[in-house]
Amino acid sequence: MTADTSINIDLGCNGADAQHLIETLEDHFAIDFVDYDSYRHFQPDGYDVFLKRKAKGRGDKVPLTIGMLYRAIKAQRWDTDELEGL
Repeated sequence: MTADTSINIDLGCNGADAQHLIETLEDHFAIDFVDYDSYRHFQPDGYDVFLKRKAKGRGDKVPLTIGMLYRAIKAQRWDTDELEGL
């Protein structure tokens, strides 16, 4: 694994596992998830009524890399534009 390893795509983390991961990061590292949107990265478990129609920007999943998580931990803040290099 490297900083470019994708938690969601390469490792297949989704649903409840993804939710637990983000909650743990928030609790243990005091990350402020300012504009975090789980649907950008993860598929939900089971049926989700909100996925009946594709919301803007929520089609293909954006890789969530170990490097992105590391930078968010160091900054104690989730800034999508900065972390995704937009």
